[in-house]
Amino acid sequence: MSYKTKRLQIVELLIPATITGNNQQTYFQNQPQLQSVMGDRRVYIKNIEAYTNENLIGSPLSNGVAMATAADLQNAVLVLSIDGENQVNMIPLSSLSNVYSSSATTTPVNFQRFILKNQFRVDWSKSYVQTIQAPGAVPFTYVFRVDYDYEPDYEDMTPEEIEEFLNYARKIPNYPLSIKR
Repeated sequence: MSYKTKRLQIVELLIPATITGNNQQTYFQNQPQLQSVMGDRRVYIKNIEAYTNENLIGSPLSNGVAMATAADLQNAVLVLSIDGENQVNMIPLSSLSNVYSSSATTTPVNFQRFILKNQFRVDWSKSYVQTIQAPGAVPFTYVFRVDYDYEPDYEDMTPEEIEEFLNYARKIPNYPLSIKR
């Protein structure tokens, strides 16, 4: 399945040396560019993809921190807090890996992208990655590609949802659909 993106953001989650037990949660820092703010633009998260050390030799955001390995992806799940509840709950990180490295790769590959349906209220500071077993070598970092846009996917919306979005968009100054330019 092909996917077109308009905007993307790299998000890093550092797993610190203090994570030494099973089923421990590490929370994301706030991601202002990916956060919907009431009265401002809605940020619709479209796709999330996870990378390993076979895809990137290091984090583009932190120097000297080891990247997650294939085993690290297989040892963790993602929980996204959306609109005050864990709506994306315990998705294996291995299902978020879409990059095939080589014929000898150990990184899991999912050829069907993990695409979210019109989610614009992701609270990153309440979202986390949970490691299932104590990681073998800490610290390391998970790196995610997050595709987003300021508009929903209309083909997935009911007429009422489309009307609600258009009413919202018309009220925002300088928004492409705004009457307040």
